Amino acid sequence: MHNRELSNLRTNFETESPMHMEVIECDKGLTPLSLASTEWQKPFVLSTSDRETVWKVKELHGRFFKALHEPHVDKKASLQWLRFGDLFGETEGFVCEI
Repeated sequence: MHNRELSNLRTNFETESPMHMEVIECDKGLTPLSLASTEWQKPFVLSTSDRETVWKVKELHGRFFKALHEPHVDKKASLQWLRFGDLFGETEGFVCEI
């Protein structure tokens, strides 16, 4: 997500507006965008399927995936609590690890 946002923000600054040109000129390594750098390379962004593959092979996160896909588990009911969005991301991750 971070790499995707970096790419999108940098693309927004590729316009020819005078204000953007001033910001680009001033940004000499001050932000992760490195707008003044001509050697900047677009960061690598994983696809959804690649991120899922990485998630599955992780030791703790992979356990959650494997347990969720057991034949006796009701997947929809098991994930219902995630749909409400009333937990912090860190708490959600901690609960999934447990």
